[in-house]
Amino acid sequence: MKVARKVRDFAQAVDIHSMSYVDLNNCMGELRIILARLSIEKEKRLNERAKEDAQVIHDEQEAERERFNAEVRKITKGLKVHERK
Repeated sequence: MKVARKVRDFAQAVDIHSMSYVDLNNCMGELRIILARLSIEKEKRLNERAKEDAQVIHDEQEAERERFNAEVRKITKGLKVHERK
């Protein structure tokens, strides 16, 4: 919100009617660069969050598989003992 407020304050403070066409063009170019940087940062943060969420899901699934495998080993071990008798 701080960045948005600064951009809004700047937009209100600048008298675009007194600026030259070249200055307006340069200003728009700089604003495009700022927007691109903000977009890249947003995408980076979203990717980091998605990666963290995917790791949590992976860990939960891995723990569930391990619990299942342990249960299968327990049952099959019991069957082997039962077969020997």
